[in-house]
Amino acid sequence: MARDQRLDATFDGLLRVAGFLGRPPTWHRSVPVGLHVVNLRKSQFGNQYYVNFGIYVAELGDLAAPKAHQCHFNSRADVHDPADERLWKHVLDLDRPMEPEARAQSLDALLQRSLIQPLDRLRSLDDLRRAHVEGWLPGGLMTKSLRNYLDAGQVP
Repeated sequence: MARDQRLDATFDGLLRVAGFLGRPPTWHRSVPVGLHVVNLRKSQFGNQYYVNFGIYVAELGDLAAPKAHQCHFNSRADVHDPADERLWKHVLDLDRPMEPEARAQSLDALLQRSLIQPLDRLRSLDDLRRAHVEGWLPGGLMTKSLRNYLDAGQVP
């Protein structure tokens, strides 16, 4: 099955407003620590999509346009809140009937609450360190190099 161009265009528009550049399926936003990366992945088994995101730390690598899975920290947008997880699955399952405008509005709200706002709190190395120390870094995978880097200079 081919990607849904209308969904790609909706994501592109919403992410550009938040400062992301790129084109489907991956967008990047430059921040002091490096890059925020968002990827809209289509399931290989159906017409469902998933939102992956990552934080790429410039001091730990030299990739100019990493994919979400190449980031020093990466996760899925739907893993942080059970209520949001259900909404993400509903809105991003294109086999479920939904008016395009309603889908776009739901995506906008979800992207703001579950992705953009949390990433806005993680723009600098100090932000990452604080989140790591305080235990509120969104659930996901962190490379050993980033964990060691954050542990070496923890912010109280």
